[in-house]
Amino acid sequence: MRRTNTMSLNLAPLLVPQVLTHRGFPSSDMIPRKVHEAQLDKITIEKMEASAKAITENLAMPLLSVPAGSIESYITQNMDAITSFEINYLEQITKIPDLTKTIMAAMPEITKELESEKIGPAFGKDIHDTFHDALTLELFNENFFTNKFLNNGISNKLDMQAQMSLLFTEFVGAGIDINELFNVSVKLFAVFIGLITGLMDNDSRQEARLRELASLASRYAEEKDSLITTFEITSNKETKAELDEAYREAINQAGQVV
Repeated sequence: MRRTNTMSLNLAPLLVPQVLTHRGFPSSDMIPRKVHEAQLDKITIEKMEASAKAITENLAMPLLSVPAGSIESYITQNMDAITSFEINYLEQITKIPDLTKTIMAAMPEITKELESEKIGPAFGKDIHDTFHDALTLELFNENFFTNKFLNNGISNKLDMQAQMSLLFTEFVGAGIDINELFNVSVKLFAVFIGLITGLMDNDSRQEARLRELASLASRYAEEKDSLITTFEITSNKETKAELDEAYREAINQAGQVV
């Protein structure tokens, strides 16, 4: 249960340290001015760079070395190791002071750059579009979780594990398989990291792998969105009652037809 309670469900912003580090933070002119305004100190930057380097070496590069067509099987076979890498990365990133402000300032800019193909110009537009759509869907679902915390009156002072525990309790109550949600979140973040790293390396020889990663990102993002949508419906008493009534009506009509 510790793994589930520790793993964040908001994955998209976790790409930001990866991008900033790859660009040589904080000297690059490509980094949005708002990020500079966060005025991260040297120690914070060094911690961020160390975490991003570790997730690149342990997760992104292995994914970008797997033969095209075998990436999903590689992820499935190495889920325990991938999960450990991601949890460690998440725990390190969330401990870094003032990084949240930097992340939220940079995320919109990075999303725009994906859409305009400024990141990874060597690759086809279809890869950018697929990644952008999956990332946008993940950001949309992140807003759902953020609003859920606020609606529940959860204080920002609560640590992440406490927040996740409260939310997961609601998921269980709504009949959602937490392990399924957790696993798809792990897979989605893995392919996100592989994609953003591959695009920034801008090596056209990786196109087949990136196309596969983009396709997996799209599928995993939709699977996760489906689980969250189900949660929204079944955790709301009114919509749940309407759904149950519609189901009973459909069963009755089917019986009459038979």
